[in-house]
Amino acid sequence: MKQLTQLLSKDLGKELYELWEEYEAQSSAEAKFVKQLDQCEMILQASEYEHLEKKPGRLQDFYDSTAGKFSHPEIVQLVSELEAERNADIEAAAEKAFLSNHSTKSALWKKKERQAAGYGPVTDLPMHLRGGGLHVVPAFAEVLLQLIHQVHAEFLLYLNQVPFFRR
Repeated sequence: MKQLTQLLSKDLGKELYELWEEYEAQSSAEAKFVKQLDQCEMILQASEYEHLEKKPGRLQDFYDSTAGKFSHPEIVQLVSELEAERNADIEAAAEKAFLSNHSTKSALWKKKERQAAGYGPVTDLPMHLRGGGLHVVPAFAEVLLQLIHQVHAEFLLYLNQVPFFRR
């Protein structure tokens, strides 16, 4: 900063350098306000990048680095609104991903229904269901078992995403 201010007139260079030192030391209310504006601008940029990339939540580290550092009421309000909007975007993206996965599962379910209705071979029926010991149509039992296995597999995948349950 000293080198930059030396390019200016002596008085202006001195004044600018003193302001810079005040900012760095956070020794005045103005310097603190400017620092908060700088940090606010950083998360605004992060928000814009997440929006442009359509990946809400990807730049969480920037938000974490500013947590609890805002005290000016107007900046606190702005950051609060930004975080509320961002959290809504993150939630919407998670819901969209869930629905996307769910529609894939619906296609699998429809395929099993078609097989059960006789449109395709049902060959992987477990032996204990083939003998007629159940009072359900074997093809329906197969579809039901497939669904149970799928839900179980998805539940295990979900548990692997929860930090407490990771293996």
